[in-house]
Amino acid sequence: MNSKIDPVVENKLNDFRIRRKNLILLRGFCSGILSFLGAFITIALIDYLTDARMANDLRSSLSIAAYIFVFLMLWQTCIYPLLQLPSSRKLARLIEQASPNLQEDLLSAVELGIPNQSSVDSEIFRELVQKQAASKASKIDIKSILPLGRLKNWFTGTLALVVLTLGLLQIPDFGSDLKLLLQRAIVPGANLPPVTHFDVRILSPDE
Repeated sequence: MNSKIDPVVENKLNDFRIRRKNLILLRGFCSGILSFLGAFITIALIDYLTDARMANDLRSSLSIAAYIFVFLMLWQTCIYPLLQLPSSRKLARLIEQASPNLQEDLLSAVELGIPNQSSVDSEIFRELVQKQAASKASKIDIKSILPLGRLKNWFTGTLALVVLTLGLLQIPDFGSDLKLLLQRAIVPGANLPPVTHFDVRILSPDE
């Protein structure tokens, strides 16, 4: 950011940028858990219900598709937004959208703080705008305009799926089968035994 921008405005923009980045990372974390558990538990349950009759090639294809799905979810909810680094103007607009009382003062301060700007206004006018924007910006609570509650649905969904997964793993007999089925889905092509509903007893040779 340019040094002509008032330090109060500059710090507020930086705080907003950091807060926004942290919320995007949290959303990406929740998205990754939801998509990963949801996709691979689905594959594991299909494998379980088919009595291990699912072909290895089909299971491997589903696992690869699941990894692609997880990546796409992470790209959409986290990676891509982080790569789109907003400019100072964009940050100012975002803050003003959440704080209408700023009345575009913050954006004006940012634009007037850019050097070599073709305008006929005086330095005194620029300083007045900077001071006015700084006075309003100092009263902004970044946590209130970017609350953690925005991710409430993500947190709720993630917690519910994690609890459901842990609950399934605790079911007698089925839990151990599900664990093995998850390993087979997560590591396609691994030399892991299938899970079937049949019991095998060796009759010969005897003990």
